[in-house]
Amino acid sequence: MSSIEERVIAIVRHHMQRPLPNGTKLTLKTEVNPLIDHITMIGVQIKLEKEFDITFDSQFAEINTVEDLLNKVTEALSAKV
Repeated sequence: MSSIEERVIAIVRHHMQRPLPNGTKLTLKTEVNPLIDHITMIGVQIKLEKEFDITFDSQFAEINTVEDLLNKVTEALSAKV
């Protein structure tokens, strides 16, 4: 797992409002909608922007999984270069 993946997962874990079911690990394939509501997702977006010194050009409406968040971060980092 890359440093970026670990940081994205850590941010999601910090903002989770509901626990994962017993025995379930937070992975890239984990759906975020059952864990984080829309308002809190705005906080996740702001935290990711600060953590990676990036700005997202769109809202997170299409985010379903942790991997979707990771893809948004990597896209923004690529655009920054």
